Amino acid sequence: MAFTGTLLAVNRAELKAEVTGRVTRVAVQEGDTVAAGALLGAQDEDDYALGVQAAEAQVAQARAQALQAQRDNDRSIALLEKRSITRQAAQQAETAFNATRAAAQAADSNLGLARLRLKKARLVAPFAGQVSRRLVQPGEMLNPGQTAFEVVDNRKLEIRADLPTEAMAQIKVGQRATFRAIGLNQLVEGRVAQVSPSLSQDGRTLRVRIEVANPDGLLKGGLFVEGVILGEGRPRAPPCRPPC
Repeated sequence: MAFTGTLLAVNRAELKAEVTGRVTRVAVQEGDTVAAGALLGAQDEDDYALGVQAAEAQVAQARAQALQAQRDNDRSIALLEKRSITRQAAQQAETAFNATRAAAQAADSNLGLARLRLKKARLVAPFAGQVSRRLVQPGEMLNPGQTAFEVVDNRKLEIRADLPTEAMAQIKVGQRATFRAIGLNQLVEGRVAQVSPSLSQDGRTLRVRIEVANPDGLLKGGLFVEGVILGEGRPRAPPCRPPC
């Protein structure tokens, strides 16, 4: 069964801004190889880092106040048992302790939010691969949802091909496929990894996904390919267009 399609990386990701801020650092160029978690760029990193430091200071202050209020409350309970203070004074100490404890919890929450904002301001690679697109420059303003980078892992590629409906009875997961890519004068092999459980909306085509191992990185995403999915019998190669 003949097919045409375009090679795509199985693992590919568009990294979009999650916070509003000016780009203060761009650490990569298009084509760079990156490890999982590598920093690609950052927005207002210093400002968000200062926000974390301020939140940490507020937490330290709130915890110290809560600790002192707890000591005062414990002391008031002991004095109340000895009838050395009034019940009203003991209740005031308990109220102050509860208030400072709540303030400490709020400070902890604010610190968590500050750290989350700093994390979101840093755009990192979700997996090992290559930077296929860099869409930002230092000094540009980014808004949430705006794409900054695209990372792909070309070690495993896929082809999504639409076949005629008569292919339903012939195509199965695991079948071999061979194809040629424009600009690459050799036959490449893949395997059917997925067959759509339903036809297209117009009922004319069946979508299949063919996975292609590419450990040497010879193939690139975006290449147009022509090939055949091999059934029973002698394998056939797709036609070769000059030059071969």
